[in-house]
Amino acid sequence: MKRWIFLATLCLILLVLQTAAWARIKQEWTWAPPTDGTMPVSYIVEVQLEGEEWELAETVTECRVVVKHPRGRSRIRVAAIGADGSQGPWSVPSDWFVDLPTQPTRPRPVPGP
Repeated sequence: MKRWIFLATLCLILLVLQTAAWARIKQEWTWAPPTDGTMPVSYIVEVQLEGEEWELAETVTECRVVVKHPRGRSRIRVAAIGADGSQGPWSVPSDWFVDLPTQPTRPRPVPGP
């Protein structure tokens, strides 16, 4: 019985650690609409994790998207969709979004009188 409880507890701890490692961070991205041609009816947003291919993140109708990034480095690109369904060119990829673990702050000594 004690062994079973130990194994169940160990599995729970591993599950919590794995979930924390794959936690996703929400990042809001905005962009300016095109200034030439007709106004798009929607935008395709793709996300790329470092070292991987581009993947569809979402299709939106505003110049704003909130992407859930996994920990690590990722970036997005956007393409406009016209009323006739045609897709415009892809934007230049965004800067890399880097989610770094926060470092604990250490107290600094205050100079005495």
